[in-house]
Amino acid sequence: MSWEQIHAHWSDCERLARKRWHELSRSDLAQVAGDRDRLATQLRKRYGMEDDEVERQLREFQWSCDSEE
Repeated sequence: MSWEQIHAHWSDCERLARKRWHELSRSDLAQVAGDRDRLATQLRKRYGMEDDEVERQLREFQWSCDSEE
């Protein structure tokens, strides 16, 4: 699933994001609204992740959204 598709189907993918990143609040995820850059910013902020780890986790999340289709 592309990030454009994730953005368009955020309500479905948001559930996966909540399961994966427990420290992100519903408000955080509502602000993300499927935007990859916003999600990356929230991961850095809440988890203190470095850029390479953020990228790895975003790829895994993107793949997990694919499997939910």
